[in-house]
Amino acid sequence: MPDNRPKRHHSVADFYLRRFALPPKRRRGSWQVTAFNRQTGRLLTKTSTGNVMVENRLYEIEDSAPDDKSRLESWLSEQEHQWERTLTAVLERRGVEQGDIPNLQRFVAYSYTRTTAYAERIVRNAGPYFRTTGVQDMRRKGPPEWADEEWARGYWAHLDAIESGRVKLEEEPDFALRQQFPPPEGIFEGLATGWSYVIVYTSKARLLTSDVPVIARRRGTRDYGVIPEIGLANASDLWVPLDPNHGLLLTKSSGVPKWLGEVPSSQIREWNSAISFASHRWTIWRPDSLARMYVDLPHDKATN
Repeated sequence: MPDNRPKRHHSVADFYLRRFALPPKRRRGSWQVTAFNRQTGRLLTKTSTGNVMVENRLYEIEDSAPDDKSRLESWLSEQEHQWERTLTAVLERRGVEQGDIPNLQRFVAYSYTRTTAYAERIVRNAGPYFRTTGVQDMRRKGPPEWADEEWARGYWAHLDAIESGRVKLEEEPDFALRQQFPPPEGIFEGLATGWSYVIVYTSKARLLTSDVPVIARRRGTRDYGVIPEIGLANASDLWVPLDPNHGLLLTKSSGVPKWLGEVPSSQIREWNSAISFASHRWTIWRPDSLARMYVDLPHDKATN
């Protein structure tokens, strides 16, 4: 039988990309975004969401039976439906409630760890070892040298738990995703407490996103970076754009309202530029939005 399972997987959730896209005009048309490729300096004024932030077989689980290879991608799709419903509810009620936090926590964590840039970090360190050594052999010989690094300790623990039988991968898909894309140490626990979840609103469609849609600001500075570089303990804020008019701000500041409207244009430019400079390749925005007026693009060779 032909294998009809999707081979091209989005490194950033497809539902999330569509929040920054124009809907299709025809039944079988595509969702359209403006996309900037920082690696080439090329600006695509309109392109399909199917052309950006896509990797071949990104979520296939190696060494699995053929029928099991795509279960991670299928489970992830189910999770995305939950995250989408939560984001819709949060925006409709103009604020985050306690019951929303577990889904938002996963959305934020996996929005970073699914990205191509983070996956390449894992492959660069662990990939050569996996290509020459099976998981069983890894357990028998003990942790490889790279597992001594802080980022890899949780990864090794996941593999060890799976291989030892303490965890059945097929029964715990959340564990499967952590095994495939291990989050920075403590990110789930770190997002659960100590943060105020704030929805930022701008009446003008000015926000954009990138293939690294989560950034952190270092406490006491205006410096932004990715989570592993800054560290949750050192971060005062996390920023996640949600659509051209809304963003999710996680802050350690107290007394911040659940809904923050009409932030200054300078702040919009700061967030947009930080998201773009954190990107691996792609920065995108809705073609009819004003986002291009509020961003400094990295190595921008395009003309307006």
